[in-house]
Amino acid sequence: AMQQPKRKCRAVVVGAGPAGLLAAINLLRRSSDEVEYHVTLVETGEDYGVLDAAGLEKKRSWMIGLSTHGLTALRAVPGLYEDYVSQVGVPIESTAIYLGKTMIEAGAEDV
Repeated sequence: AMQQPKRKCRAVVVGAGPAGLLAAINLLRRSSDEVEYHVTLVETGEDYGVLDAAGLEKKRSWMIGLSTHGLTALRAVPGLYEDYVSQVGVPIESTAIYLGKTMIEAGAEDV
């Protein structure tokens, strides 16, 4: 039987922050024998692809805390968490939120 041509799906992801990059990676990983995804990533800021490790260290500005859902999403991309995020990330020891004057605090084992 003759093989059907792959259906092409095009997507535009706006923003190359952590969520945008993860969205682009996950779309590309959805390609299969039936569907081929083409992703265009649009970012108006710095072109981080041309920076070396020292340049990235100077420009890095993502100060985000990742919950269980965020960490699970990162770990779903082979090597992303183990080879990169765990090496450059800073473990959270505790967190606190304020409701008016009341502080609610939790340790790392609680978050």
